[in-house]
Amino acid sequence: MDERAFIERRRPEWEHLAELLRRTSTRGGLQSLSGSDLSDIGKLYRRVTSDLSYVKSNSVNDELIIYLNELAGRAHGVLYIDQSTDGLHSVIQFLLRGFPILFRAKKRFMAIAAALMILSCIFSAAIVAHDSRTAGYFIPTSFQDAGRNSVRPDNELPASFSSFLMTHNIQVSLFAFAGGISFGIFTAFALIQNGLMLGAFLIKPYPFLKDPLDIIAFLFPHGFIELTAIAIAGGAGLMLGWSLIAPGNLTRWDSLRKASSEAIPLMGGVVAMLVVAGCIESFVSRTSVPRGLQLTVAAVSAVLLVVYFGFAGRRETKASR
Repeated sequence: MDERAFIERRRPEWEHLAELLRRTSTRGGLQSLSGSDLSDIGKLYRRVTSDLSYVKSNSVNDELIIYLNELAGRAHGVLYIDQSTDGLHSVIQFLLRGFPILFRAKKRFMAIAAALMILSCIFSAAIVAHDSRTAGYFIPTSFQDAGRNSVRPDNELPASFSSFLMTHNIQVSLFAFAGGISFGIFTAFALIQNGLMLGAFLIKPYPFLKDPLDIIAFLFPHGFIELTAIAIAGGAGLMLGWSLIAPGNLTRWDSLRKASSEAIPLMGGVVAMLVVAGCIESFVSRTSVPRGLQLTVAAVSAVLLVVYFGFAGRRETKASR
C-alpha cells in the first residue's frame, strides 16, 4: 500500500478521535460530549479498528500499528468498559444533558414533526367547529368506542379511557419512529392522523368533559409531555426517512445506520418522557384532585419542557466547541 498517502488521508479522523478521548478524560466522561460528538466517537472507533486491521495486514510500520492499537484501546475503554461499570450514571447523564443536546442538534426534524401535528390539529378543529357532525371522520372508531364505554353516571374521569389514551400514544410514538424506514411516509401519516384526532377531540370531547377547562385538566397535565414525546418520535422517524431520501456519498444502508445512531437514543428519551407522563396521569390527571391543581401541573409541565429542551446541557455544548 501507499503508506504515506494512507496516513495523510486517515490522520484527520485519528486526531479527531484522540481529541474526543482527551475531552472525555478531562471533562467527566461521555456526558461531557455533545450529541454530534457522541455519534462521532462511536463512528470513529469503528473506523480506527478497521484501519488497525488493515495496517496489520499491509504495513511493516510498527510505530503506526502501536499508535492505532493504543488509540483503539482507549476508545474501547471509554465506550464499553466505563459504560458497563457505570451504566446507570450514563443513563442519568444522557437524560439530564445528552437528550436535550441531541434534540437541539436535530431541531429541524423535530420542528417539522411538530408542525405536521399542529397544522393538522388546527385543520380538524376548524372543520369540526363549523360542523360537529364531521368529528367522526377524524376520530377513529376504536377511540370513539373507548370513550363511550368509559362514560359513568357520576361523571368521574374514567381510568379505562385514560389507560386507552396512554396505550394509544405509545403506539403512535412507535409507529411514527418505525415509519421512517418508509422514506418517512408512514411517519408523516401517523403525525397527521394524531393531529387530526386531537383537533376534533378538543372541539367535541366526550360527555364526561363538561367544559374547556375540564378538557385541559384531563388532557394536559400529562398531555404536554406526551405530545412532545410523539413529536420527538416523529422527528426521529423523519431523520431515518431523510437518510434514505438523501444518503449523500453513502449507500442508503450506511446512511440509515448513521441516522439510527442518533435516532435510537432519541427514542430512549421518548420512553422516559412517556413514563413520566404516565405517572402524572395516574396521580393527577385521572384522579379527583382539585381542578386548579391539575391546571397548575399542566402549566408547570409546559414551562419545564421549554426550559429542559431549550437550555439543559448548553454549558457542555459550548465547552465542547
